[in-house]
Amino acid sequence: MDENKHPHKHDENCDCGRNHEHEHDENCSCGHDHYHGHSHEEIFGAKDEIPGVFSHSIEMNLENKITAEELKEALTKWIEGLKNWVSTNKYYIGHVKVFAGSDDVNLWLSTTGRQINVKTSENSTDKIMDKFTINITAIIFGAQEKALKDEAIKGLEEIFKYKLSGENNESSK
Repeated sequence: MDENKHPHKHDENCDCGRNHEHEHDENCSCGHDHYHGHSHEEIFGAKDEIPGVFSHSIEMNLENKITAEELKEALTKWIEGLKNWVSTNKYYIGHVKVFAGSDDVNLWLSTTGRQINVKTSENSTDKIMDKFTINITAIIFGAQEKALKDEAIKGLEEIFKYKLSGENNESSK
């Protein structure tokens, strides 16, 4: 196989007009986003650089209930904000993972810097909740751990309008 091409499948709703097992080259015009295994973005860093790591578990008890879809949107917004902070400071995302859950809902979000991947438990988007747990791990190259922690907490507090330094929340690990 030519190294500039990649095989993949599309679901039954694909309208690219091609067989659903096909290859695309760099100039593909079928309308789908194809990751070709490399980036044209400038990467900053040093050979011996140690990443900043932020790991945090939060028990949320909100005054107003939200749907699982609203929680997904809020966490996606938080990851986008963290990605912007990383880009502005010329850091590099190793990995960001978020797991959020309640009795009826499970959400998984992750990124390595490009797109944000989201998975949800089946039939959960309309579920309403006011209590849930969020587990976060972020590995950012170039960032000092304190700066990463401060930015991550600040972003979560802004999005959820919820102070995270209270007694009901675990501190970062």
